[in-house]
Amino acid sequence: MRILVGMSTFFLLVSVIVAEAAEVEPDAINSASLSAIPAERASKPSTDPDPAIVRLQVLLDRAGTSPDVIDGIYGKNATKAVASFEKMTGMPGTAQSTPM
Repeated sequence: MRILVGMSTFFLLVSVIVAEAAEVEPDAINSASLSAIPAERASKPSTDPDPAIVRLQVLLDRAGTSPDVIDGIYGKNATKAVASFEKMTGMPGTAQSTPM
């Protein structure tokens, strides 16, 4: 009985995790404009991935300032990665993703 309950809980958790994962199409990421990203991070970031944020996170990762998980969410890790990139390149430290 315990094994059955354990397996049921496992499958429930997996289905919830899979159900929450939103898919972003590669073409949407490749064509996303970084100028679409707001200059300031919202106090409560959206839970839906944004193709422009995915692109920003990939570019930051390639530049050596990894935002940790590339998830399309403009959260604290993405903000820290932008600040690290600014410091690394000698830009003024605004931690904003304004395009140059």
